Amino acid sequence: MASCWATLLLAFVLGGVGLTLFEPARRARNLGQNCPWIVGLAFGFSAYRSRPLEVEMDALEAIHGRRSIRAYKKLPLRREVIEELLWAAVQAPTPPVSGEAPWKLCVLEGAERLASYGQRAKEYARTHQPEGQHWTWSERPEFDVFWGAPALLVICAMRGNPETRYDCCRAGQNLIVAAHALSVGSCWVGAPIPWLRSPGVSQELGIPEGYDPEVAIVVGHPAQVPPGHPRPRPDITWLAPRPVP
Repeated sequence: MASCWATLLLAFVLGGVGLTLFEPARRARNLGQNCPWIVGLAFGFSAYRSRPLEVEMDALEAIHGRRSIRAYKKLPLRREVIEELLWAAVQAPTPPVSGEAPWKLCVLEGAERLASYGQRAKEYARTHQPEGQHWTWSERPEFDVFWGAPALLVICAMRGNPETRYDCCRAGQNLIVAAHALSVGSCWVGAPIPWLRSPGVSQELGIPEGYDPEVAIVVGHPAQVPPGHPRPRPDITWLAPRPVP
């Protein structure tokens, strides 16, 4: 029995690959005879690790059902999920003029860390009000810049190319739709952008040189989902005459 437990531990650590270490095949066959439940469990665990995240929502359902989530559970979001969201983000269309690297993707984790950054972002906004506009949110004590989320995803635009900021926005739209499809809450937050772009902050956070924060989106497990306010079908101006049948 002790040998069974030792083999189970090895199989879990290697994610099922451990079985391939038992060369020749006789060793694997003996393992299956002596501890058959270990073989099934090891292969099942391996299949679980390699299986992609399951999505049971089509694109239109995700677009129309998405909501901006402003309350999150105090649970971290698995990095596997974050990587899936960012992979979806970079599928956004980009024109040739944007080049091969129009953006850099950055992740800040930790609700307490983000709450601290949020206070700094509010203070920066209070002391750097734009001309002709007043950011009243910066003076509201209850306003939470990052809504208690466990992770912030920042899409940074390559400096010196005016097209890349639009590339980042297209990527951000992909990201929030993908988040809803995976039952992840998200909210596009504009409040921290002035602070993120302020002198010294990019260097402090480790944002790659030559890229500026353009899009900030918080993600996490929703604590509550607000009711939707679907927009009606839009008025459409058909610019070309319809062909005559």
